[in-house]
Amino acid sequence: MGRTLHYDVVGIITDDEWNKIDDLQDEYNIKNRWTCEHLCLTRIPCWYPRWPNWFKDSNLEKGVTADKAWNIIYSHLEGLNGVRLEKKVMELVDGRLLAWGNSRKEGIAASGFTKVADNEWNAKLVTDFFIEVSKILRGSAVKLHDEGDYILCQYIIIERGIVKPDHDRIREYIVNLESKVNDPKWERYFRQCLKTIKHNLSSAEKGLYFADLDPDEYEDHPKFRTLAIDIGGSHG
Repeated sequence: MGRTLHYDVVGIITDDEWNKIDDLQDEYNIKNRWTCEHLCLTRIPCWYPRWPNWFKDSNLEKGVTADKAWNIIYSHLEGLNGVRLEKKVMELVDGRLLAWGNSRKEGIAASGFTKVADNEWNAKLVTDFFIEVSKILRGSAVKLHDEGDYILCQYIIIERGIVKPDHDRIREYIVNLESKVNDPKWERYFRQCLKTIKHNLSSAEKGLYFADLDPDEYEDHPKFRTLAIDIGGSHG
C-alpha cells in the first residue's frame, strides 16, 4: 500500500455543512491531478464487496476473486465528476454489490483516507482541503495523520482553520517508539525516529507544521503503480 493520509471529522456535521464539504471535495478531486488516489471523505461506514459465499443475495459472480471484485466496485466509484459518493455507494449496496462494514467509532462524523505514495504535492492538497473543511464546520474538528513527511509532526488537529499538534496521538507514538528502542536490531532506527518526532513537535509548537515544497517538482509526477496479489484466493 502506498503512503497514506488518514482523516477523521470528530463531532457533528449538519446536512448544510456536509453539502458544502461535498461540493468542495468534488472541486478538489476534479480540478487537481491525483497520481495515486483522490480525496474520499465520507459519512457512511466502511464497505466491502458482497462476497457470494457470505451473502446468498449477492450480485457478484460466484467464484469471483478479491482483485476482480474490487475492480468491479472501483469501476463504479472512479471519476464520479459531481455524483455524490454516498449516493453511489448506497446504489451499490441496494444493487447487492457492496456490504456495510462495522460502524465507525463513536464521535466520528466522517472519515476516510487517501493514498498519495511519494507525491508530496498531493499530501499538501489533502491538508489544504481539510483546512478549508475546518472553516465550514462549526461543531467539529478534523484529525489528520500523515504516514509520510509532509506533516512534520505526523498528527495534527485542525479547527476553524487553525492547526495544532494532536498531542494525544503524538504522545502515543512516542511511547510506542520508546518501547522499541531496546531492540538491538532496530535501536538506531527507532532512536532516530524519536529524535525526529521530538524535534518536529518542538517546531510545530512554534508554528512550523509542513515541509517546504516546490510545486514544479511534481508537475509531471508519474502515476502510482502497484501489483495486486490475491493472497486470500477465491472468495466465491
